[in-house]
Amino acid sequence: MPEQEQDLPQKHLAPLTHGRIVEYCLDVGPNKGQYRPAIVTRAWNHLCAQLQVFVDKFNDGHDPQDMGWARSSASMGEGPGTWRWPKRD
Repeated sequence: MPEQEQDLPQKHLAPLTHGRIVEYCLDVGPNKGQYRPAIVTRAWNHLCAQLQVFVDKFNDGHDPQDMGWARSSASMGEGPGTWRWPKRD
């Protein structure tokens, strides 16, 4: 279940706007649970957005001719089917 906005630390409430890069946790395929880069195509609020996920094509179980993989919407969180801000070193 996605975290409630009031439960998130302030650092996670950075503006979520179209064009931002996030990490999406794959929810299907042989690499389920691994993260892939994604671009926000529409932000619904601070927690939910439409994403264009950049998969590792064949290795992630997708058609190599695809231009990427579109996720209709995903919520911020941890685990398959969610997105997070990229971790910094």
